[in-house]
Amino acid sequence: MDEPVRAQTDDWLLVPGWGFGPSVFDELRAALPPAILAEAVACRDAGAVIDRRAAAVRAGDAPPFGICAWSLGATLAVERALAHPGAVAALVLVGATPRFVAGEGWSAAMPAADFDAFAAVAAVSIPAAQSRLASLCALGSADAPALVRRLRRSFDRARPAEAACEFAEAMRQGLDCLRGTDLRGRVSALDMPVAVVHGERDALVPPAAAHALADALPHACRLAVAADGHALPVVQAGRLAATIGSMACAARHCLPDTAAPR
Repeated sequence: MDEPVRAQTDDWLLVPGWGFGPSVFDELRAALPPAILAEAVACRDAGAVIDRRAAAVRAGDAPPFGICAWSLGATLAVERALAHPGAVAALVLVGATPRFVAGEGWSAAMPAADFDAFAAVAAVSIPAAQSRLASLCALGSADAPALVRRLRRSFDRARPAEAACEFAEAMRQGLDCLRGTDLRGRVSALDMPVAVVHGERDALVPPAAAHALADALPHACRLAVAADGHALPVVQAGRLAATIGSMACAARHCLPDTAAPR
């Protein structure tokens, strides 16, 4: 008997924000519907992983896949989805923004001076910057001290064979991406279902940025999470899991039959 073909978009990639590793998604992965397989990666690995998966889709070896991405991870996911039309079937963007740092004509963002101060801390000590980030992510949550402790257990760290300077350079490149990326004129080209999920108490990305992002997307729905901050993958894992399930279903109705692996 032939093996049943897996439904399209049952495969998802989970991409965290700057400074975090895959384990920040442990609660989310545990809450996902059984039919969905999810691979979590470190933020700094996301671009290469998405490119590799997209190549498999183009070769007919895999179906289009979904991405749930948080903060800087959402920026990377949008950029790579734009670079690989047809490979990404659905997006769930969490704590996302079209532009992280404020500039001319864009105030729904972190002030440039605040970002530069954070980057200066990271230039001296990545762990110190990560610790500061955990505190910022926890602002607006019901039990911020416990959440900070949880987030600190999910930091990305230098790998056994990796020099400290290589790890620091990877982190610096992530900050450069946050500082310089502006997606405002590009997101309208995303031709797939997109959910924009945001905490109304987010201290890192103003909710107005999420509203602007959703308004610019041609196929977007917006879900505001009241009384929570930036760390939604941890504190709203159940709601995000349900959103992924809904977006997987929505994407199946949008994909042509030829998108299934042959």
